[in-house]
Amino acid sequence: MSPRSLKRNIQRQIDFSEDDIIRSRLLFEGDQGSDDRRISTLIKIFNKSITDLSSSLEIDKLLSLLYSIEHSYRLLKLTLQMDEHEQICYEIKSEHLHKQIKQLRDELNHNEERLIQGKQRRLNLLEYDQRTDMINKLSTRKELRTQQASTLERKRYFEHLQQTFETR
Repeated sequence: MSPRSLKRNIQRQIDFSEDDIIRSRLLFEGDQGSDDRRISTLIKIFNKSITDLSSSLEIDKLLSLLYSIEHSYRLLKLTLQMDEHEQICYEIKSEHLHKQIKQLRDELNHNEERLIQGKQRRLNLLEYDQRTDMINKLSTRKELRTQQASTLERKRYFEHLQQTFETR
């Protein structure tokens, strides 16, 4: 997956604000905060219905409360599954981000090494250019050999003159 398509996918997933997520979850979950009240009411009605089994109204209330508690339980169970799924998705995304960060750090370290090597090469080239300029200022080997030969001839000439003066 290319970095551009990955970035687009992440942006699509991030387009939902936290308020939108909370609002949708509240719509899905309903009013689960009143489950304790429902259960206590169910227990009271159950106790009343045990003492007076002839009242169908009490039984209908009992059944409706039981249904609402079962519905709340199903919603809680679905919410738990959704939370677990979200947690897995966040773990996968987090792991993917950690891998990308590690890859980018490795790439950064590699680029820093290349930069250091490039600077060293540049310094070496500058030094090489300075030395070649210095060498170019000096005479060539052919010229040096002719100078050396002429110097040796002068030396021999002076040695010969010295011997002739000494002998006289």
